[in-house]
Amino acid sequence: MKKEITISVVSALLTAAALWIAGQVRIGFQEAYKDDLKAELTAEIRTDEGLQLAIADRIVSSLPPKWVSGTGGEGDNMGLLRSRSIRFTKVYDSTPIRIGYTDNLRVLGSHSGCRWEILIGGQSCPSGKLSYTYYSPSGANPHRSRHVIGYCEGLQKGDYTVQVEVSQILSGDLQPGSCHTGWAASTWTLEVQEILAQ
Repeated sequence: MKKEITISVVSALLTAAALWIAGQVRIGFQEAYKDDLKAELTAEIRTDEGLQLAIADRIVSSLPPKWVSGTGGEGDNMGLLRSRSIRFTKVYDSTPIRIGYTDNLRVLGSHSGCRWEILIGGQSCPSGKLSYTYYSPSGANPHRSRHVIGYCEGLQKGDYTVQVEVSQILSGDLQPGSCHTGWAASTWTLEVQEILAQ
């Protein structure tokens, strides 16, 4: 019985000694590399845009959209459409934005074409024009609602106005036609959303 007690005591002492040595090694490691550990911790809690996006990516893939909607038409007005306009604030430099546009778009003419381009801050999207064209081959005049989506990259954070610009396509042998935006009580919508993750 005494022999078994002695063995138990020795085993407990050896275990305690091993734990103490391990603790000293850990403390020594932390002391030796405290500067590196501090740098890593600082990097993990930084509040730069990259970390904000990484955190946001784990929660949501995009910021809430902003939109404007209405009814009625702009007739055959050309250039910037006053009613099809929305202001929004871009939060980050490195993110793309998604723009959706629904409207009744039609071309009245024979062998005629029209273009609807979405402008951001009065300019074409820096990563590529968001330009949508329609063609009328034979004087047809279909009144149809259409929906287009585009993505734009390269915009710095800040306040922007998104607008729709209408123009005729007169290249080649195309003939001048009337570009109509909206009709009667048809609903139009212009939406902007900043995308945090792809």
